Amino acid sequence: MASAVEISGQVDLLADAYGRQLRDGSLVYDAYHLALSDVEIAYIRRGVTALLRDRLQFMPTPAEVRAHAKAAQDYERQRENVEDNRRLTCLRCEDRGYIRVFNRRWVAQFRDQFDDAWFVAGWMLEATDFCKQEWHEPFLLYVVCGCECRNSGIYERQIERWKEAKEDPSIKAPHPAYMNVFNPDYDPLFRRTSDPAKNLEQDCAEVLTEFAAADQRKWQGNWTP
Repeated sequence: MASAVEISGQVDLLADAYGRQLRDGSLVYDAYHLALSDVEIAYIRRGVTALLRDRLQFMPTPAEVRAHAKAAQDYERQRENVEDNRRLTCLRCEDRGYIRVFNRRWVAQFRDQFDDAWFVAGWMLEATDFCKQEWHEPFLLYVVCGCECRNSGIYERQIERWKEAKEDPSIKAPHPAYMNVFNPDYDPLFRRTSDPAKNLEQDCAEVLTEFAAADQRKWQGNWTP
């Protein structure tokens, strides 16, 4: 299990990333120690890394760090318990239970403009800044795959339990590792194309253009996520 020193080190990483100054002996450390004392440091590091990558508006709570760390632990244990020659349940997420998508609110707002002329150099940085300023959300984020694999079921139950806890104060539930479940109609799936000459920005532009053109009927009306 993680030691108090190791946990404090991860808390310091979060504090530095969010511009917070924590004094020695702060009760903030105690809260994280209590939430993470039964988790191995390797999984805590993975959880902290995932949260930093998502660039949340506020410093992640002990419950959020624990949820992400436990999710990493569950995934690793599942891999250890399954034979190497097994067949994947889901090729989309490779049984991880989560996938990376484009921000659906951003897609809903700008979908009608998706074409080669609109995706000029620098558009991805502008999109990232827009999502951060408007909704305090990342442009590329992770969602539950929603498939039949075991990990996806775990993450979906976390979301359901968390929603129940919001309705009923007597229910105690940690923050889910991922907040939403993949919707293929409105969540463009992030992927790299097979063309090695294209950079990330060009790849993403191609994916979004194809997504918007796939079925224009999905974009009729005033749908908002």
